[in-house]
Amino acid sequence: MTLSGDQWASFNRAILSLYAPFGMDELPDRFLRAVRFVLPGDLTHISLTQPGLGAVDAFLDQPAHQALADLAAHRDDLLDMPGFKDGSFYRGADRGPVSYLDFMGRKRLEATALWEFLCRPLDLSWDLSVNFHRAGEVFFTISTSRSRRRHDAAERALLAMLQPHLRQRFLLAAMAEPDHPLLHTTPAGQGGPAGHIVCDRDGRLLFAPETTLEGLRRAGIRHGQLLPDEWLRWIRNGPADRDHPGVGTGLRLRGATGDAHLHHLGDSATGEHHLLVRLPAEAPGSLTAREQEVALWLTRGKTNREIAAILAVSPSTVKHHVASILDKLMVENRTTAAIRLRSMFG
Repeated sequence: MTLSGDQWASFNRAILSLYAPFGMDELPDRFLRAVRFVLPGDLTHISLTQPGLGAVDAFLDQPAHQALADLAAHRDDLLDMPGFKDGSFYRGADRGPVSYLDFMGRKRLEATALWEFLCRPLDLSWDLSVNFHRAGEVFFTISTSRSRRRHDAAERALLAMLQPHLRQRFLLAAMAEPDHPLLHTTPAGQGGPAGHIVCDRDGRLLFAPETTLEGLRRAGIRHGQLLPDEWLRWIRNGPADRDHPGVGTGLRLRGATGDAHLHHLGDSATGEHHLLVRLPAEAPGSLTAREQEVALWLTRGKTNREIAAILAVSPSTVKHHVASILDKLMVENRTTAAIRLRSMFG
């Protein structure tokens, strides 16, 4: 593959940007900046994905993050598409740049929920992704998508050349800050990586994935409301604030159910703050024997009326059990409950 002089110059700028000193808190922005030197795209983001659990947390650059969150976050119809849930797409990205078109033809892609709910509304046609780190079954992936035309061979080559540098730079940053929450994942079935929050300069929540929102709800924070005052003071004053000492570059908040850890990813040009948050785990209440029966059929997509017929009870009784299940799992809808319950029933 022959690259032009301009492409080599762009690659060199990317390398210089990548190896300039920075900490883990700056990683999303620095990685996205380096990739954009060599591969401009309509949507570039970093995601942390657990395919088997259907868990996706994304560090997304403006202006795409809200649109992507609204259209595609935690949807069964997206998770069930070929290559996504079984992890084959992400395992392929260990070896170099991959596109969904490497796994299926364009006609098949256009028949999937990915196309219907993400590509078409955002005017995106092509996606190209690489893994820069993998921890067990969690994939740390950087992706770029564009409308109108496919990534060409030279662009794939540039991203393939950059991939080992992304991997090496991630490992160097990780060695310097081994306790950073971005590095830590929990065992399968017990949750995912640290959640991602975007808030404005006044601490008002602008975006958080559903899994993060569940944790925030447990802490009494509702989407669209302000962050706690202690969090906001720390964001404004930094971890050196004597009244709110941090741990490393993060803040530890004592709570009745354990410690919450907050890390600041920096202030963007728009005045938004990107945060990594690890809230204390809170085990849901155990399900009764009857609730377990209802939950099993719920994971198989049965309606309340269908479950009532199977269990020979009234639909209102099933409705009551479903409400109790949602409350114990601390989720707001059946889809999220089904995702959480699948690890229980296999």
